[in-house]
Amino acid sequence: MPSDSWLILDRDGVINYDEGYFYDVRKLKLYLDSIVLMKYFSARGFKVLIVTNQSGIAKGKYTHNDLNCLMSSLLMYLESFGIAPVLFRYCPHSALDGCDCRKPKIGMVEDLLDTGRINKQTSIMIGDKLSDVYFGSNMGLKKLYLLNRNAQLNLETIFGGFPGSPVWNTVPSLSLKYFSDC
Repeated sequence: MPSDSWLILDRDGVINYDEGYFYDVRKLKLYLDSIVLMKYFSARGFKVLIVTNQSGIAKGKYTHNDLNCLMSSLLMYLESFGIAPVLFRYCPHSALDGCDCRKPKIGMVEDLLDTGRINKQTSIMIGDKLSDVYFGSNMGLKKLYLLNRNAQLNLETIFGGFPGSPVWNTVPSLSLKYFSDC
């Protein structure tokens, strides 16, 4: 099986605003530049993978079902932009659990690495925390990007904009048609 180029993104702080222990799809606020970036790379043959630590599950803040409902809605929304398929992986453990799937460890993507599905030379990891960059490094990726939205280091400045991109400071809202029945 040939390896594929992947655009691998952390979720909170990269795709959506990081609201802390977030699971309510009705309050989801997205960064438009992440949608444009996913569309741009998806149109060029990259597969999209969202990876996220979700310790709120271990801490009882929300359930696996709550997270899956949110992600189902988000994935339907991304599909409406032609961004599909999108693979989603998460770690439900807290930092104290000592699991192998919490970033920066690579347990949540080990199957993709073991089967050689990820091209380590061409795939890209984008995160907003050092653990995201270490995750990409632990995967053996060569293209690692750390966002700092407070310092205006966003996807537009990193990648220099995209031809035909819409206005950057408007975020399309999730309409009710993207809400999952959960």
